[in-house]
Order: sequence, then C-alpha cells, then structure tokens
Amino acid sequence: MGLPGAGKSYLSNCLKKKYQAKILSGEDMAVKMFGASKCKAKEYKLVYQTIRQLAKGLLKKGFTVVIDGTNLKYTYRKEIYEEIDWKQTILIYLPIDDKTALGRLEKRGGCDKKTFYEFKKNLEEPKRKEKAKIKIVSLSQDQQKIETTLTNLLSPVVKQKL
Repeated sequence: MGLPGAGKSYLSNCLKKKYQAKILSGEDMAVKMFGASKCKAKEYKLVYQTIRQLAKGLLKKGFTVVIDGTNLKYTYRKEIYEEIDWKQTILIYLPIDDKTALGRLEKRGGCDKKTFYEFKKNLEEPKRKEKAKIKIVSLSQDQQKIETTLTNLLSPVVKQKL
C-alpha cells in the first residue's frame, strides 16, 4: 500500500522477478475491465472484488500473490484480509514524502498534483489490529539496497513456502 509514486508497482515487479510472484494490479485490472486505469468508485469495487477472487484461486494453487494497489483506507484492506483469509498475509506500506512522489509521477506520467493530494487525504496508515504482518519500507534509489531490502523483508516468509 502507499500513495501514487511510492514505488508499489516497482516493488511488485521486483517481487515478481525474485520470487515468481503473481501480480494483481488494480490499475491493470481496471484497464482490462473498463478500458481505463482511473474509474468510478463503483467500478473500483468490482475491480478489487475480481482481484480478491483471483488471489484466492492463485493462493490455493500455491502461488505467491502480490496485490498492487494503493489500498489507502483500512476498510479496503480489511476486505482483502477477510475474503482471502491467508495466514501469511504481509502488508507492505511504502511511505513517501510529497516532493519525491510528485517528482516520480511527473517523470513517468500518472496522476497530477490535485489527484495526488486527494489520495493523500484518504490515507489511513496501517493499524496494529490489522490482520497482516505489517512491514514499513522506504525504497532507496540504489538497486543493491532494494535487493537487500527484499531479501530481509520476505526471505523468512518465502522459506516457509507460502
């Protein structure tokens, strides 16, 4: 979870390469279902309902699954925890300062300043009571540090064979 520009999709792709994880992206699913990465609340509800169903199926088949989405509100994360109900759920929160996030968004395109601050208004940081192991990670620009972070973050879980 994290604001736009925090590095969620980047981290997801690193996990895909390192652990052969299956990535379920909210943006990608919205494009497949509705033809655009940005859609209405009602449509997002369907997107994430579909993602949760896909995740359950993939987990039952033994895959490691990453849900790549902002998941800024606790209520959205709670739906994942309750519907998927997987014992090794890890919530990775990528906090980021506004300047860095906006700089990344400007380079790659994506949401504008106004949209970014609307997202930020909705941010509900992880709570201790969440039904997941919570990991808070700041992504460095240094590839070696990212590799070390990934290894430290997930190796104990991957060894237990999700």
